[in-house]
Amino acid sequence: MRLLAATVVSLLLASPALAGSGNVLTIAADPSAANRIDALLTGDDNRLTLSQTRISSEGEANTINVRVNGHRNGTGRGQATLIADLPWGTLTQSGNSNVMDVSITGSDNLLAAVQRGSSNVMKTSISGDANWAAISQTGQNNLASFSQTGNGNMIAITQRSW
Repeated sequence: MRLLAATVVSLLLASPALAGSGNVLTIAADPSAANRIDALLTGDDNRLTLSQTRISSEGEANTINVRVNGHRNGTGRGQATLIADLPWGTLTQSGNSNVMDVSITGSDNLLAAVQRGSSNVMKTSISGDANWAAISQTGQNNLASFSQTGNGNMIAITQRSW
């Protein structure tokens, strides 16, 4: 088993670690913000794209914590998404003080999430195989917290507030 660990500091603090083979973790850094991404992918062929943009220097930074243990999690490999224009394998935040906390254990799970605005929180726990989850939160102070346990579960959440 190979282990690749890297730390990137450029007003973005990221500490990704990849263990296994064929894992792809793409981090799009916002050079103007102090956002934080912590990611650990263990297994084979997991694929995630993480990005954050802070829209105001006066607000708090955004945080993404991702832990994946299994195989082929993240992208849909041709599967249609549950929410339009939200591709599988992407976790995106735009705004201030947004938090994503994601834990996936199992294989062939699809996940996509976007939070736009401020003080939105998403807490996700997926345990099993072939589960689908898509979350879109826009506005302020939205909270999406869910757990999928077992195989073949699907959830789509869209929330808007102002």
